[in-house]
Amino acid sequence: MSRAAVESAGWAIPAFGIGTVQKVAYSGTHGVIANPVGEQTVIVEVMATTHCQIAVGETPVATVNSSPLAAYTPKLIKVRPPGGESGFAGDKISAIRITDSGTFYVTEQS
Repeated sequence: MSRAAVESAGWAIPAFGIGTVQKVAYSGTHGVIANPVGEQTVIVEVMATTHCQIAVGETPVATVNSSPLAAYTPKLIKVRPPGGESGFAGDKISAIRITDSGTFYVTEQS
């Protein structure tokens, strides 16, 4: 049984363990992580080295119309692990630059 982290006044702190980390470069062409999220993963932390736009899905393609992510601003995102649906491979995350190319990190949370 897992226990929530608690601060001195007794309030629960939303804290996760660090799992598998994937990184990928992106430019004017979208980059996508190589592997779908793990079987037990429902939350990932995403972070990029430059402003970018991101997409989530089984075969995501980030475009200029995708959700923006500010540089060096970690964000938690809900994802779907493999299984659930018949033959579903699991979510991947894709990124494309807004102005400058960069590197995108996806960290599975447990």
